[in-house]
Amino acid sequence: MLIEAFSRLPKKFSKYKLIIYGEGEMRKELETLINEKKIADKVFLPGVQKDIKNKIYDASLFVMTSEYEGMPNALMEAMALGLPVISTNCPCGGPAFLIKNKINGLLINNNDVASLTKAIEKVLNDLEFSKSISIEASKISERLAPEKINKEWEEFIIKIKKSERS
Repeated sequence: MLIEAFSRLPKKFSKYKLIIYGEGEMRKELETLINEKKIADKVFLPGVQKDIKNKIYDASLFVMTSEYEGMPNALMEAMALGLPVISTNCPCGGPAFLIKNKINGLLINNNDVASLTKAIEKVLNDLEFSKSISIEASKISERLAPEKINKEWEEFIIKIKKSERS
């Protein structure tokens, strides 16, 4: 989906490149698609990498196109770095829990290549919007800080214990 959307971007975005980190069973299919779309000079599959934070730190955006995703660590990490993020709105709800659409990122429907292409264009075209969602995305660190989450768990457990006694 991401490769297809990237291949549809207008020429004015030709300076951008797409780097997909990680490794999986679809690598050969992705390489074939990249070659079919004639974008091998712009799309790279470096595989699994160490120190991913430093590799994506200055990225123009982070895109996650999973069909199913629980609580996606990669998305949280990208947001914590202050990257503008786009994600599919997976049925499990992890991305929707993290992203407030058009506030701290963009949510799109699964398998909607046209919407993904438009979302990428929006982020790359509108620097004010991109900066705004980046700033809001970085606040995920505060929202999901271990101290805060641990306290919420503790309060929840105490509440359950009290209801058991009643």
